[in-house]
Amino acid sequence: MEQRHILLTSLLIMLLSFFSSQASLTGQVVTEPVIQELSSVQYDLTGDGQVTTEDLQDIMDLASYGIYSAEADFNHDAVVDQLDIDILAASL
Repeated sequence: MEQRHILLTSLLIMLLSFFSSQASLTGQVVTEPVIQELSSVQYDLTGDGQVTTEDLQDIMDLASYGIYSAEADFNHDAVVDQLDIDILAASL
């Protein structure tokens, strides 16, 4: 269970980084299948009943970028970074 939480946290950080670079998406509801599971009250920081890109930006601002997860290191360079985010974004 904890490993799943770490994986979800890592994926969330990567997705948040991707969405933060997409200024035109601000405020729109996030519907990608990868993060539909995140539609819960713990991720609805704005309290509007939906997980939006604004919530994801808030979570990313609060998250630590030092989290490393082998599952989130898509290019296997021992760092979860922008390249991994780009790989994930391309797969959505």
